[in-house]
Amino acid sequence: MSLQIDQSGKIEETATSSVLGASNLIKASVYISGREKRKLQERFRRIGKPRLFRNMVFSSLLYFLVKRLDGSLVVDIEYAGHTREIEYLVKLYLGKNANLTWKLIGKSSPAHDLAYKVKIGKIKPDKIITAENVINLITKKAGGYLKIGLSPTNRYSGPGSVRKSIPKKHKKSR
Repeated sequence: MSLQIDQSGKIEETATSSVLGASNLIKASVYISGREKRKLQERFRRIGKPRLFRNMVFSSLLYFLVKRLDGSLVVDIEYAGHTREIEYLVKLYLGKNANLTWKLIGKSSPAHDLAYKVKIGKIKPDKIITAENVINLITKKAGGYLKIGLSPTNRYSGPGSVRKSIPKKHKKSR
């Protein structure tokens, strides 16, 4: 029998927490707070890769949830069009073939119920994930995507190798 996985709280909504819940015969959940997601979002902005934020954080949470689970996993399609990239990252993190299937699970799923109850605080999560957990996983397993090459004072600048010349302002003579 397959294990269903659902999310409560989108990754890109950094004002609230996100929870991934897995349920069938086994119940497991991982939780990340909005504060930790904002730290990660800022980190991705500083390295000039803000578009990687959602997929890399989601795949990291999925890794922390399924790393001890075996069998076939049915994951709810949260980010249509990005499932191949997320699955690739999870397989890269696990170092083995993960048997992931992507389907719409719906609100009647026990995984959705578990994730929602953890998000609202009725049930305690099995694992609380911090920004450092995600950063360590990505730098260790994914080849160091998050190495900072920018000045932290100017987070909106591009990568360090791209330099644009900005003309100096001319002083007006009086």
